[in-house]
Amino acid sequence: MDQQPLAASPSSKSGFFTMMLAVGGPIFLMCGLHRLYTGHIGVGLAQLFTFGGCGIWQLVDIVSIVTRKYTDANGEQLRRDHPLRKLAP
Repeated sequence: MDQQPLAASPSSKSGFFTMMLAVGGPIFLMCGLHRLYTGHIGVGLAQLFTFGGCGIWQLVDIVSIVTRKYTDANGEQLRRDHPLRKLAP
């Protein structure tokens, strides 16, 4: 019998808020806030002190959030809760 892998349970963390932290954090020189929010404390502090790996690490994280490959510290996918998504029929 072929068993299909179980779908990852959704995280309690907001995907939209994570993206806003990832994009908005560098504006205030606070790279890594999205990592701290999702529970990746060590990596978040490393990004904070290295300014997101000179921006490269931050950019890689933004791409992974957009492509839905980014997970929280428990390995769960972030919630899909974009405000405009609720307006679509």
